[in-house]
Amino acid sequence: MRVGNDFVVIENVRAGVCVECGEKYYPPGVVDRFRNIEKSIMDRKKLKRLEVIGAMYRPKYDAYL
Repeated sequence: MRVGNDFVVIENVRAGVCVECGEKYYPPGVVDRFRNIEKSIMDRKKLKRLEVIGAMYRPKYDAYL
């Protein structure tokens, strides 16, 4: 998942993929968890006084999914 210039590695997420257009479909609640992860990263970035060029995060598996 990309958040601004940052990337978040989220592992072991089930998703369906449309064979015609490639769109991904997630089980109920997964997108809400993605948004919570995105929000926590954006809140943390507000506190930094340095310009963030990019970072990579990997949330603990049991923390969000």
